Amino acid sequence: MSPTTHTTGQDPEVQLQRVCTQAYGEPLQLLWWEIADAQGSLKVICREQRRGYYVEVLLHRTAAGYQPSHGLVAAFATLLKPDPSRWENLTKRATATDWQALDRLWFYALTIPDSEILWGDETIIGITVAEKAIARFGYAVPDLSLLPVLIFENRALGLNLISYVCDPDHFAGENLLYDHRTHRGEAYPNLFEAQIRLKQKLDAYFPG
Repeated sequence: MSPTTHTTGQDPEVQLQRVCTQAYGEPLQLLWWEIADAQGSLKVICREQRRGYYVEVLLHRTAAGYQPSHGLVAAFATLLKPDPSRWENLTKRATATDWQALDRLWFYALTIPDSEILWGDETIIGITVAEKAIARFGYAVPDLSLLPVLIFENRALGLNLISYVCDPDHFAGENLLYDHRTHRGEAYPNLFEAQIRLKQKLDAYFPG
């Protein structure tokens, strides 16, 4: 069930990606899959290559073979509201390494209980709500030009990762990880390094 974004040459996965792409109607990057039910149906998580949307393809196992259906990952669809173009616009500067990091964040969000990914705007993490923001995330963002930020949050484990996707220099040019258990924050210059550290803490606090 682990992410397959960084592995190549495995024929079953290549075939699975091809099936999902044909069902969806445009190129998809296979990320991970799992058995969905006792009949052997498959749930496959992919990323649309054109807009970076996260897609769930269900391959329902029937007597006649696998029948596909698809839709956006529910948690990702929530992130698109109220402006569906925001995700695509803010990730245009993302590099291949940034996308690897985003794929892993979504894997954590969808497989570790109580995890979510959300936008942080001025009403959530801005300076006008600084006290509440610091209590919840460990940080507040004083500069409106840097909003929105992308936030990974797991309140149960006390972990937040705040990514400055609007950084003027490059995508996710600053990333702040806060651990409410230790009351300590850490800064990383790119999202890939930040998610590696997040994964270490997730593994320590949620070994299951």
